[in-house]
Amino acid sequence: MGRRRRSRRDPSGHRWKETHATNASQRARSYVLHEFFELDEFALRRVIDLYGREHGSGPRKYFESTFQKWRSGEVQPRSETQDRILHCVPRFLSEEKQFEILSFYIPEYMNKLRAAFKVRNLVIEGVPKAFADAAEKCRRAEPGLDWFVRGVFSDEEIAAFANVARYTALDRLHRSYTAVRDDLSTAMSHLRAVDAKVTVRYRLDEPKCVIELYGSLSDLPSTAFEMPPVPDLIVRHRRQYEQQLLDHYCDMLVQQGARQARHAVAQLDLSILQTAIASVSRSESIESSFQISGAGGRFEGTVCRKNVSGLKAQRFIRMSLAGLFTFGCVAGIAAAYTSKDLRGLLPCGIWMVLAPVSALWSWSFDKHREVREYERERSTRFAKD
Repeated sequence: MGRRRRSRRDPSGHRWKETHATNASQRARSYVLHEFFELDEFALRRVIDLYGREHGSGPRKYFESTFQKWRSGEVQPRSETQDRILHCVPRFLSEEKQFEILSFYIPEYMNKLRAAFKVRNLVIEGVPKAFADAAEKCRRAEPGLDWFVRGVFSDEEIAAFANVARYTALDRLHRSYTAVRDDLSTAMSHLRAVDAKVTVRYRLDEPKCVIELYGSLSDLPSTAFEMPPVPDLIVRHRRQYEQQLLDHYCDMLVQQGARQARHAVAQLDLSILQTAIASVSRSESIESSFQISGAGGRFEGTVCRKNVSGLKAQRFIRMSLAGLFTFGCVAGIAAAYTSKDLRGLLPCGIWMVLAPVSALWSWSFDKHREVREYERERSTRFAKD
């Protein structure tokens, strides 16, 4: 038995076949069909005239005779008829309603632009290029408007729509880069002064990725890419585009204030961390983790300071023990060599002492390597995790 297709009813009571489409596309279709049933008599007559010119007298007569049944929901327009209506109606709507159709695609297009911000995990030297590459992808992204929307707007209007959306996305990315640069500069200035091994990761809010901080770190350039000029709005819907830009700037001002507050708190937290480590006696070892939220992301790391004097003393004791044991073994082997009674056991004795001597020296050099590796990592301030 075949299944009946489900239909949807809009708030005004009209019914139509549900289509498999993106959210923006479905909202735009629903809006156009809703406005179709709300047209005044003059606008409806113009739609009917265009419908007849494009599809002939037969479809026009069917349109006129069936419109009230469509309106009441008694009859559902066929898919082909819906497409014809979608083609005709938008051009007879007011400019405000036309822009309303276009506005359904703004969130979807913005999500498409932000998808360009996704990058892999980075080292600090790759941050400017990652932002520049994301900006270039953003510039190339085109809006996915449906055919019945493109039929209403000129190429100039669609370009204006894309330029405003791209500008807001690029401005957001540019501000994110500035926040990241300020965070990293602040962190490096504080953590470089810490006399310890520091392991740090920085998780960016936008784009979502992780920067590994290690080795010799240099400051980032002031900008990662050139911002385009503010879009030229000498087009239809200028007021709506200006409102869109104004909303963006208001949102960015709020975010800027929040970022400045987080950056100030991060500076304070880093200063407290630096002071706390400096206040601990060098004869004591420290190992602590920290998380600090900055303007453009979150720092996660560990601070490890070891008692170097104690480590060197342990190294000396181990190497002394290894030396004494080795000396005793060599003396024993020499004594056995000079004794006729024990000379026959000499090969077996040598093999018996080789393993413990090797293990003892390996044990002593483990401590030597630990001291050397710690001093190397401490000198660079940032160690690789």
